[in-house]
Amino acid sequence: MATSLPDSLVGSLGNEGVAAPNNLGHYSVDGRVPEAAVFPSGIDDVSQLLAFASDAGKVVVPRGGGTQMALGNIPPRVDLVVGLARLNRLLFHEPGDLVAGVEAGISLNTLQSELALQGQFLPLEGPLPDRATVGGILAANATGPSRLAYGSPRDWLIGIKVVHSDGTVTKSGGRVVKNVTGYDLNKLYTGSLGTLGVIVEATFKLAPAPAERVTLVATYPSVATALASAGGLLRQRATPQALHVIDRQVTGRLPGLVPEVNQATVLALLSGRKVAVKRRADDCAIALDRGGAKTVGTLSSKDSAPLWQAITDLGWTEEMPPSLVAKVGILPSQMGEFVEASLELDRPGVVADVGSGLVRLLWWSDEESSSAEADIQGRLDKLWDVVHSINGHMVIERCPAHIKSVLDVWGDPPEAIDVMRRVKGQLDPAGILNTGRFAGRI
Repeated sequence: MATSLPDSLVGSLGNEGVAAPNNLGHYSVDGRVPEAAVFPSGIDDVSQLLAFASDAGKVVVPRGGGTQMALGNIPPRVDLVVGLARLNRLLFHEPGDLVAGVEAGISLNTLQSELALQGQFLPLEGPLPDRATVGGILAANATGPSRLAYGSPRDWLIGIKVVHSDGTVTKSGGRVVKNVTGYDLNKLYTGSLGTLGVIVEATFKLAPAPAERVTLVATYPSVATALASAGGLLRQRATPQALHVIDRQVTGRLPGLVPEVNQATVLALLSGRKVAVKRRADDCAIALDRGGAKTVGTLSSKDSAPLWQAITDLGWTEEMPPSLVAKVGILPSQMGEFVEASLELDRPGVVADVGSGLVRLLWWSDEESSSAEADIQGRLDKLWDVVHSINGHMVIERCPAHIKSVLDVWGDPPEAIDVMRRVKGQLDPAGILNTGRFAGRI
């Protein structure tokens, strides 16, 4: 039965603000089709929508660009999808102070284009940035290859405005970098997957755009050799902005790279002033050569950008998606041991962020039979054993719905799960925000 929105709210949303009933399948979450999908154009509309949902007991799923809706557990039900794509303004940009404020529905690429006019950028990265919204990146705590140099979204967020489940609007932080008053709620909402409130505005500190970016590409006969060689770059005085090891399966799916006969490739992104980048690139090339590289080449800034974005997009595009994607967090010193064990599990594609200790494993399969799903389940069981043996943590980013329905994709509940549940109870007492999708099925 369709959700009946108040007439005053329907009038405020307008024709563009309510999805047609025959289009609701587009906004489904893991097969759960919503009763309604609405797209407010202002914070007041978001507030009214959540207040209505709270009173009516409707489960709300916030939505940005829809790029990472596969992330999280299958929700018990989806009543109302609230899309933020119409809240897409750059509210202010103060180049002299290196700060900017935006509405949460602005796409990452749109924001970066505006900031680039003043020679600045926001060090956020995420899959499919033409569609990905700033609010969605914050909610999912999405990161990219440059996490090694710039950290996570939490490190750049200095102010946030949130609408809570009862319609109350709150804000924390401000428009200056040195915000020291009160609790740092910015970090609480970032990565909470919309379970504590709907992010509607955000303020960030910015960084000057580097004059030059180049990527070193070094090939190796084995993944183990590539990991050891890449680790040597971390011990240099100036480390790369991004440092990844990928295996042959992944290499063949990225632009500008050739799998050849080599089993692994090191990719090192260097950025900064042209003279400094040239010197660092020469030093890194020598180090990689000494580390056993068979070949060492360089990609220009023009060719580097699409390569690193393709790495970030890997596993999220709808064209030939993997049947299983797992992201594992471990100590960087354990990466070699873990990857070696993982490669025995039917040879996954490997993307290893050497400096951050994050490894993404991807399996592609054209089969959707019950036997293929059984293989995936067995693979997952073995992978959990490997992760637990080294005290790592794992998130299943993508897997078949049948398998997803019987596991918690976030893994074992964290030690702080009781605290997380109490916070959820305080900020969403009605329990209507993204119910069941986050860690511990919060």
